[in-house]
Amino acid sequence: MKIYKISNIKASYVGNCSNLFDKDSGECLFDIFRDVSDFGCKEEEIRNQIEEGREVLLSFDDFLSLVNIEAIQNKDLQNFEFYFYPETEYSPQIYVAYDIMEDIHYFFKS
Repeated sequence: MKIYKISNIKASYVGNCSNLFDKDSGECLFDIFRDVSDFGCKEEEIRNQIEEGREVLLSFDDFLSLVNIEAIQNKDLQNFEFYFYPETEYSPQIYVAYDIMEDIHYFFKS
């Protein structure tokens, strides 16, 4: 899988799946998803690609070269998966650090 770096600036933490969406409307509070359904669709697409054996996961070293991990540096990163959602007409490229044990997605964008 070829990883495309959008800029020379590392992606920064935006939020996680529990604080990024309006609790009532489901709308995304930042410009990375339209709403919680959009996030769900992107996540399902990635999960399907992983199940099909496609190489969509990033190595920790690749993720580290693309993302400022300060927001998650105190987490047990051995229990994480790293990947990205490609840029679309509706949203920028989003890097994801997924905590498998806690079931929390952390989002980063350039």
